[in-house]
Amino acid sequence: MRRLKCLLVAGAALLALPLPSAHAAEPAGTHQDSFLILSQHSRDGEGRTVTLGCPEARGSHPAASEACISLEAANGLLAGLPMSNLPCPTVVDPVTVFMAGVWKGEFISQEEDFSNRCFMYRATGAVFDF
Repeated sequence: MRRLKCLLVAGAALLALPLPSAHAAEPAGTHQDSFLILSQHSRDGEGRTVTLGCPEARGSHPAASEACISLEAANGLLAGLPMSNLPCPTVVDPVTVFMAGVWKGEFISQEEDFSNRCFMYRATGAVFDF
């Protein structure tokens, strides 16, 4: 049910995003704006969702500039984000993160599960720090 809620929220938000214009297409290798919906949900149903626009660092994300810089370095991939050395407890309190939208003209959708919020922050840094 939690995953369905995440997908519904992200889907509704994606429908509200402007689509890239076909006649305003940029040549390969040039910059295009990125618009993302980021959400995190815990097992108890607590959830948070923000919007993020890059490179101008806009949207409701509280650390938009840092999140854009991190995603740019990772080429928009959660798996490419640098891992911090933050020590984390072994408490099990699962959290799922979901990122969907348009990254440099390409539609993306990524989801990842973590054993607790500390491990989530360690793996995603500013991107899911909200």
